[in-house]
Amino acid sequence: MIALLRQRNFGLLWWGGLISFIGDWVLFVSLPLYILDLTGSVVAMGLLFVINIIPMLAFSSLGGVFVDRWDRKRILVVTNLLLVPLYLLLLFFDTASMVWVVYVVGFLGNTVRQLLNPAENALLPRLVGEENLATANALNSLNNNLARLIGPAVGGVIFATFGFRLSVVIDVFTFLAAAILISLISAPASLTRAEHHPSTEHTEHTSALKKFQAEWLEGLKIIKGNRVLISMIALLGINNVVDGFVTVLFAVYVERALGGGAPELGALLTSQALGGLIGGIFIGRITRRFASWQLVGAGFVLLGVLDFLTFGIPVLPLNMFFLVIVGIPIVGLDVGAMTLFQTITEDRYRGRIFGIYGTTAGVLMLLGRGLATIVGGQVDIVMLLAGMSLLYIPTGLLAFRLLRTPANAPAQSLAEEPVRMSA
Repeated sequence: MIALLRQRNFGLLWWGGLISFIGDWVLFVSLPLYILDLTGSVVAMGLLFVINIIPMLAFSSLGGVFVDRWDRKRILVVTNLLLVPLYLLLLFFDTASMVWVVYVVGFLGNTVRQLLNPAENALLPRLVGEENLATANALNSLNNNLARLIGPAVGGVIFATFGFRLSVVIDVFTFLAAAILISLISAPASLTRAEHHPSTEHTEHTSALKKFQAEWLEGLKIIKGNRVLISMIALLGINNVVDGFVTVLFAVYVERALGGGAPELGALLTSQALGGLIGGIFIGRITRRFASWQLVGAGFVLLGVLDFLTFGIPVLPLNMFFLVIVGIPIVGLDVGAMTLFQTITEDRYRGRIFGIYGTTAGVLMLLGRGLATIVGGQVDIVMLLAGMSLLYIPTGLLAFRLLRTPANAPAQSLAEEPVRMSA
């Protein structure tokens, strides 16, 4: 793992991501508290989270088309630079009547961000090579959890000591730092741009809109014709629904089942982040011993068992312990899924595949949150969350059956039927 971090190009990408994620968490802690302080309205604060998820639903799959058209390194640099002036607008939010500024920045910022994840995930296999891909994904998971551990703590201190504006300035600085680091990646355009094939080209008389539509539909056809891809999206869809449930009801569980409040919630979230760090290190060391589909299947099954124990035994110390341990299957599931997506998809379609998955995940996560809002107050919280956790176990068993692929099988051999691309 350390050897991969020492590789110049991956190291620059990794550190850029870490710095940017820390800045995001600093602002994520400060912004809702600032809205609540100025407006005194929980609805105004909640509306921010609703607005933030709309771009993911509306634009993620469309953004994937541009990721497959443009230079992916340049996309990462330009999007980070675009976020700098956009988030500086938050400095003008100083009265309750200006809360609309936050909503505009949230919507536009998350629209721009729909290019970031597909671009990074599509670029990574070309940057590190498939032999290092699973390890690179594990390091990225470590990156995310490290930021999750550092960012909220720093953000809370900054907001309490210096106020909201410094949180904004720090987040803006991290966008700028990430752009600079990524711009220093030295790779030829043949690596940072998607591979193209004559079958995907269009005549000069084809309109821009028709070209865009055809390229977007090509991504859908690739998923439809590949049994592993469609199985992956379906299985991860179950994860998205359950995750939506847990996100909404976790604080309710802490209050009703544990009889706790903010300190207990903070302790559990910290345990979860620590578990992610341990999981990133552990999975990074074993990625070469297991196939990606094995990591996905085992991740689902172990996640179901550990989440069932967590929510089924409402005792704070035990919950903290289980949340640390559960980081291993969560990271294993994420790394296995990401690596499968990357290795069975041809490079010229990777942006679209990740974009389409992003939209699907957003819709199903929203569905889970909506269902949790409806039934959360009507069913015993322990029984509900423990029962939802058990869904992971049959999902994992299905993953072992549906995702199993021969070693080094080319993506073409996984298709149930030939996929003809539009000319």
